[in-house]
Amino acid sequence: MNGVVFTFSVDTDRLALLAIRTKITYDPQGVFRSWNDSIPLCMWQCDRRHQRVTSLDLSEKGLVGSLSPYIGNLSFLRYTNFSNNQLHGSIPSEIGRLSRLQQLSLFQNSFTGEIPANISSCSKLWHLNLASNMLSGKIPNTLVLC
Repeated sequence: MNGVVFTFSVDTDRLALLAIRTKITYDPQGVFRSWNDSIPLCMWQCDRRHQRVTSLDLSEKGLVGSLSPYIGNLSFLRYTNFSNNQLHGSIPSEIGRLSRLQQLSLFQNSFTGEIPANISSCSKLWHLNLASNMLSGKIPNTLVLC
């Protein structure tokens, strides 16, 4: 064991959201305008019970850019929707760390590459929509079994 311990907190969520924002190169609706250090995180997007980010709905916002691997640090995330934008690049394998994730919608973007096999590690995932992207390769066997 190498002694590395990961501690996730509301500050981890804040840093993850800021990292997600930096990967967006065009935000025509100003969705990320309030995502900054001068406004407390839970005024952006927080679950009242846990004071953590549990949901991200950024669908149909005209966003251009890529999806930051730091999304994998949102350890309380249950629902995320980035559908109908212009996101490109690969789907971050770090999504596989989201053990509470139930719904993931990334359809109607320009994602490329293979579907990360470790998405099947999201044991609570029951809705996955990756349609209308430019993905390649086979659907991972581990995902077919889910």
